[in-house]
Amino acid sequence: TLNLESLKTLVMSDKYPGANYVIRPDGKRKRITAELKAEIIEELAPGYIVERHLRDGDIVLFNRHPSLHRASLMSHYVKVLPSRTFRLHPAAAFPYNADFDGDEMNIHSPQTDEARAEAKVLLDVKQNLISPKNACNLLGCITDAVTGNFLLGKRMIQRAEAEQLLYNAGKEVEISKKNIEGKDVFIQILLKEIQNENFSEINSKLFGVEEGVLMKELEKKVGRMNTIETLREVFALGTNYLSRNGFTISLEDLNVNEKTKKSTKEIIQEVEARAQKIIQDYYSGELEIIPGKSKEASREIKMPQVLNEVRTKIGMIVKQEASKENPVNTMILAGSGGSILNVTQIACCVGQQALGGRRISFGYTQRTLSFFKE
Repeated sequence: TLNLESLKTLVMSDKYPGANYVIRPDGKRKRITAELKAEIIEELAPGYIVERHLRDGDIVLFNRHPSLHRASLMSHYVKVLPSRTFRLHPAAAFPYNADFDGDEMNIHSPQTDEARAEAKVLLDVKQNLISPKNACNLLGCITDAVTGNFLLGKRMIQRAEAEQLLYNAGKEVEISKKNIEGKDVFIQILLKEIQNENFSEINSKLFGVEEGVLMKELEKKVGRMNTIETLREVFALGTNYLSRNGFTISLEDLNVNEKTKKSTKEIIQEVEARAQKIIQDYYSGELEIIPGKSKEASREIKMPQVLNEVRTKIGMIVKQEASKENPVNTMILAGSGGSILNVTQIACCVGQQALGGRRISFGYTQRTLSFFKE
């Protein structure tokens, strides 16, 4: 038969690629060991099944628990690399909700031609670009790729660096200008069908996960495979630029100026006074009762309404005073991660905490937690 000799070679191999088991036509399973190799080679004939090692080009199912939706299990083509970890392109991490902090994933290898056909046609990660739930793109740029392209779009770079960035991203382009805008370098990656699209800045709204307008536009005009290839190049451009130029944040970047600190103190004092007034009105009987609610319920509805203003008002001030050059602000504007709320809670005020939509109630005598004084 066609593959008998190649399978004998795998059975005899002492290293990768090799084989682990042979299954006889009667269903008996034999483990391939050094002592049994010669015997197995002699009896190997059409009808035997050889369980070989995975190798480049095999298709496998990749899954991460919990499997919350269809795209939690998709098929990928194998590329065997050194070390004992699974690796996947970060652009495909979102549908799995994977974040590279020690996540465990499982691989399943289809054993029949029918299963492999289904994996290639129905489950291929490239065929799951658009979500069936809300028609948003499941694959796209995240984190470093978004930040890198955002920063690239704001700067002028020299011809040599521009050509090197494009080459590393998979595009061989000759640039005539001595200096070129980063935005024009990004446009070189795009296919001619969308090079004339208008966009003020390069952020997550172009190629980002679930909001990439250019991803959808490309998919309509040039098809899914070309869209995936463009995404790969855009992702590489962003990460390469960020790697070459560096990007980091420090604790100092999460600090705020004195004006913001002063305003924070004033807002908290003002809201505390209003909250104290609600408590006084409750005990004096002057609190306005909400129709259909008890006196206590009316108080607990009014208190969060007042206390929640703290975070909102401080957040607006932080947003006004934040430096455009601050790396944290860069990430927020690019859409690669973080929000003004994060900076507000780290630098100024956490805000009123709620549990089950209500303020934290007393779990101990006259206090919420055991380590507070009565």
